[in-house]
Amino acid sequence: MSAAASPPPTGAAPRRFALRLAFLVLSSTALIFLFAFGYNYYASRTQALENLRENMATLTDVVAQRLETAALGIQRVPLTLAEAHGERPYSEKRLLSLLESFVHSNTAVFGSTAAFAPYAFDPQQRHYAPYYKHKEGEMRFRRLGGEDYDYFNMDWYRLPRDQQASLWSEPYFDEGSGNILMVTYSAPIYRMIEGERTFIGVVTADISLDNMNSTMNSIHPLGSGYSFLVSKQGQIITHPRQELIMSTRLQDLVQSEGNSELKQTVSAILAGQQGFVALEHFLGEEAVWLYYVKLPTLQYSMLVVIPEKEIFAEVNSLSRYTLGIGAAGLLLLSLVIILIAERISRPLRSLSESAHEVARGNLEIDLPVVRTNDEVGYLTRSFGAMQKALKDYIDDLESTTAAKERIESELRIARTIQMSFLPRKFPPFPQRQEIDLYADMEPAHEVGGDFYDFFLLGDEQLFISVGDVSDKGIPAALFMAVTKSLMKGIADKRMEPTELLGRVNRELCQENDTLMFATVFCGILDLRSGKLIYSNAGHNPPLLLRSEGSPAWLELPPGLVLGVHPESVYLSMTIQLAAGDRLLLYTDGVTDALSPDDQLFSAARLYAQAADGKNESAQQTTERIFNQVQDHARGAAPADDITLLCLRYLGSEKAS
Repeated sequence: MSAAASPPPTGAAPRRFALRLAFLVLSSTALIFLFAFGYNYYASRTQALENLRENMATLTDVVAQRLETAALGIQRVPLTLAEAHGERPYSEKRLLSLLESFVHSNTAVFGSTAAFAPYAFDPQQRHYAPYYKHKEGEMRFRRLGGEDYDYFNMDWYRLPRDQQASLWSEPYFDEGSGNILMVTYSAPIYRMIEGERTFIGVVTADISLDNMNSTMNSIHPLGSGYSFLVSKQGQIITHPRQELIMSTRLQDLVQSEGNSELKQTVSAILAGQQGFVALEHFLGEEAVWLYYVKLPTLQYSMLVVIPEKEIFAEVNSLSRYTLGIGAAGLLLLSLVIILIAERISRPLRSLSESAHEVARGNLEIDLPVVRTNDEVGYLTRSFGAMQKALKDYIDDLESTTAAKERIESELRIARTIQMSFLPRKFPPFPQRQEIDLYADMEPAHEVGGDFYDFFLLGDEQLFISVGDVSDKGIPAALFMAVTKSLMKGIADKRMEPTELLGRVNRELCQENDTLMFATVFCGILDLRSGKLIYSNAGHNPPLLLRSEGSPAWLELPPGLVLGVHPESVYLSMTIQLAAGDRLLLYTDGVTDALSPDDQLFSAARLYAQAADGKNESAQQTTERIFNQVQDHARGAAPADDITLLCLRYLGSEKAS
């Protein structure tokens, strides 16, 4: 066993096991706790926002009801005075008395006037607008109108006249009359003159923005929250920050901050909608929640601003408390789990020490005694059985290795013997110039079933053969040796190839219990004339390469493989070889050679390769095609033995 594969130091694995067990349990527990904490935190935030929305709705309803009640109470007197004066005109004394009484009895009203159209109240006066107001705790009176105060062009007079309806004005600074920031409710006065309903003036009620601002500033939701009013044109009319009143519009915030969410919120406020939204920036403050709703009577929008930190202060405090408890619990749990894991791993430590010795090769060490029936006891007993099996396996492996080495040695010897059966000396007949001959064979395994042979029959005849035995390995090699030996032993110069195959077939059929067979092509060449007589026993057709013309597959007579049927009859055929003609014999290991992507070398590729190199020697042709087959199959497991034999006939004239 190599040092790189040696186990870790004794005792390290159990300690790591205990820590890993503790880590897995603690990490799983922590993940579950964090998931529960996260869900609880999310649910708490959601519930806090929902509760805040409900509280804001309730709060704004209360404030809106208060403002609406005050506004309706203020509206009632101007409406009543306008309607009464339109039906039966008041005397100047009566009108002044009613206006004074209205302002004096209603502290929410800063001032009131009855402003008439030109010459409508007094034909001698173009302007007529008596005005009563509160000033420094007492009632003040003055008459409005003139070149310095032309009320005919002011919004509180012009808009109800033009729109023919009672309405609240936009906030404004009334210079020359009240000299304060105010809003005005105006009720138009109509009278039937010559059968037509004619506008003759307005009755007003002024409200100081300071009073509205005090009312809104008294509202402080969640401590640091505040509320304010915005006109229907987007003007801030009340706010805790005095510098924003009548100097800032919500549209200005959109242009300066450029926030798309703020832009949508401002559009919703100006449209008189109701909503509850989170904003990152608003009026110089960071991270706030904004609740807004429209007041139907005043037509203003009430906005409530609450810093986000105030909303979630209680949730965050509770979450920190929960995290503290969870961390303390995890710490205590980790101590308990480590103690338990250490106790559980103690038997494993002893087993690990013994296993370490076994891994070092000490198979005689005694394993710790475990009397429990749990997994540790089962593991110890299983390890003991493995220890015994390992000892037996090593003994068997030594015997098997020795036997394998002996078999491999015998196979190498068998390969050497088999290859010695084949002619390996080239050129084989240096004294005969009529022929050029070369052959090669590569077994798929240590030994194979292919063979080739050639020898002279007398002085004028050459016998050639190529064969392929069924199956692979040693049985095929033995059958090949028998077949080749029979053919060489029986061959005679007076014998036709057909007779030779018939006699060899009968010999092979005797006691062929394994039902092995061989395919064989053989022929006898007359060296003087170039006449080739050949016969075939189920073998592949050779390729005839004429010195002139294209290659052609050699026509074969029918013939059954050798070793199958003792009464098989074999026929022969004859061809005439001219000087320079080549005959290429091969086994199916050539055409059936597989590439790594399972592509056959194929007969077509053999034909194409053989067509090249017409002037090559037999050795050059054989080696070139042999290399092409091996390159084609490189990287793939060998499928079959590969055998090639090339005979080049040079002619009797070349010999002489």
